[in-house]
Amino acid sequence: MDEHIGERVSTLEMEVAVIQSNYVRSDAFADLRSDVRIGFAQIHAKIDGQRDGLNARIDALHEGMSVKIEALHEEMSVKIEALHEEMNSRIDALREEINDKIEALRQELGAKIDKSTATLLKWMFASQFSVAALVLAAVKYL
Repeated sequence: MDEHIGERVSTLEMEVAVIQSNYVRSDAFADLRSDVRIGFAQIHAKIDGQRDGLNARIDALHEGMSVKIEALHEEMSVKIEALHEEMNSRIDALREEINDKIEALRQELGAKIDKSTATLLKWMFASQFSVAALVLAAVKYL
């Protein structure tokens, strides 16, 4: 029986060694898993820090660009308003010039019409005078 007990002890020792080996592997695996978790946590923390930094920089750039855009908008509005006023003044000056030229042409046309009317009246008077002279001459000589 000693042999049988020796075999069983030997088998038991072997099983204990296997169990201990499994526990060692489980402990090593647990340590590795813990190390991986810590590594991932550190990486996530670094990524979060970088993302927060980038978001802060983006916000600062956005704010700076908004200020510049607003300043450019104001500057362009002032320039456009100045151009609008200049254009209106030029249009008013051209309108006055055109109105003056139209008035001058109207006066010139009026003068020509008056001259033509006077000439026409002279010719009508002369023709009526001629007709009257013909009638008197016909009456006198007949």
